[in-house]
Amino acid sequence: MPRATGDSTAGATSDDARTYHSFPGAHYILPADELEKESFILNVWPFTCRLSRLNRQHRLIKRAYDDKLIWAPVNPVPGSAVLDCGTGTGAWLLDLADQVPQGVQFCGIDTESRFFPPSRPDVEFITSSVTALPSEWSSKFQLVHQRLLAVALKASEWPHALLEIKRVLVPEGWAQFEEAGAEPFNWGAGPVTARFHDMMSKLNASRGHIWNVTSHIPGFLADAGFVNVRTEVRGVPLGKWAGKAGCENRDNSIDFIRAVRTPVLKVGGFGYVSTGDEFDHFVAELKDEWDNTPGSKQNFAIFSVQKPAS
Repeated sequence: MPRATGDSTAGATSDDARTYHSFPGAHYILPADELEKESFILNVWPFTCRLSRLNRQHRLIKRAYDDKLIWAPVNPVPGSAVLDCGTGTGAWLLDLADQVPQGVQFCGIDTESRFFPPSRPDVEFITSSVTALPSEWSSKFQLVHQRLLAVALKASEWPHALLEIKRVLVPEGWAQFEEAGAEPFNWGAGPVTARFHDMMSKLNASRGHIWNVTSHIPGFLADAGFVNVRTEVRGVPLGKWAGKAGCENRDNSIDFIRAVRTPVLKVGGFGYVSTGDEFDHFVAELKDEWDNTPGSKQNFAIFSVQKPAS
């Protein structure tokens, strides 16, 4: 599979003010444009740095999981290889590459190359889909990681994607899947959040996705033949009631919601919104509800599974 080079803007599809993925067969809901990639200022005394929304998302999930990147019982060793599916900006992959011994090879794949950082001797980024991994990768990787593809993979694609991941793992290798929305699903404790959840469920269903995919993943994993399933669920607080961390988590979730504005409006808003102004007002109400409802949170789940020895 050739490495992606250059700018992929010419192949993207534009809708209103946002630009979306155009990889053949891809169904990703979120945009793939400069606004999604745009940096914001993060002040961590005595330093000031810039993070994209995707890198901020990585930072917040990592914090929720005690700064641990790998929850599977595996330690990459020199001579082994690690694959990151849906790598985006490569935040998870690059973070891990800086923590393990030299000699481990890393590969990140995504259907959108515009977010890729520069490759380096031990890390390469390739434009590809988890539903069709290169045939020469069979039994290649000691660890495969995949994060937040609920809004990318159709329900019909999940079983095949998992079989592809199983194929490219070495015997007794491990895979780690991270998704939001672990049951009991709870982004908050109020009626606005309930309406948001219903709207997102309907939007994803209209596109063939599974909004509450964490409820289905255990069954998908069993059907694919994985063993030794381990699950780690963490709740991430949302809103100013939870201090700085709650505000950062809230803002990350609000940015995600704003990113689906166009897809929601294109299908009529499901009875909740019909104009851009109504959508923006809805988002403002959601933010206010989280800020003023102690206990508002978003659940995440990490599933660690093993490929059988034979």
